[in-house]
Amino acid sequence: MKYYFILIIFVFSFISCQKEKDNPTETDEAPKEKIVEAFGFILNDFEVVHDTIKSGDTFGKILENFYLGELKSHQITERIKDSINLRNIRAGRPYTALLKKDNSRLLQALIYEADAINYFVVDVRDSIIAYKRQKPVKYIKRVIASEIEGSLSVTLDNAGTDPSLAHNLARIFEYSIDFFKIQKGDRFAVTFYEKYINDTIYGGVDRMEASFFVHKGK
Repeated sequence: MKYYFILIIFVFSFISCQKEKDNPTETDEAPKEKIVEAFGFILNDFEVVHDTIKSGDTFGKILENFYLGELKSHQITERIKDSINLRNIRAGRPYTALLKKDNSRLLQALIYEADAINYFVVDVRDSIIAYKRQKPVKYIKRVIASEIEGSLSVTLDNAGTDPSLAHNLARIFEYSIDFFKIQKGDRFAVTFYEKYINDTIYGGVDRMEASFFVHKGK
């Protein structure tokens, strides 16, 4: 009887384990696709093509690289010419094409990045529209107060600042301070703002708010 009871427990345990394998829990499910947003679009909804403007490219020539359906490249350029100066596209600048996620790969939108912040969108999904936008920009205030360690540029570099900050300070104090006579022990302080694009891309020193220098012994 005792062995019979143990056998029943073993059978039920085996069946329970088998059910768990056949019915995986939520933790066994495939992770959900991460939503990627850029330029005001959810990129997951499109086939995304990244490329760079080549020397000799025109906007019309770039459009012709993609399937436009019933549209023609000259129709698009004619419609958007008042919104975008098409002559200003520069070789080396990136652009992104958003294509329909099916066999047609029909062009849905084309984004041209004029610089690190500004970009132009040509949206051809329902009608032809073009507009200019900016990437999100955040400004972070920093204050550095320190003694000179060998030179101004070395001190600022050790503080993890952009090289342009030393140039800006030299320009501000060029008539009041002889930078060739700066020596170890001289003190300075500077308040400035650093620019970050899309929260993560460093965009350099945006502006200075206050600064001062004190020579050693003064």
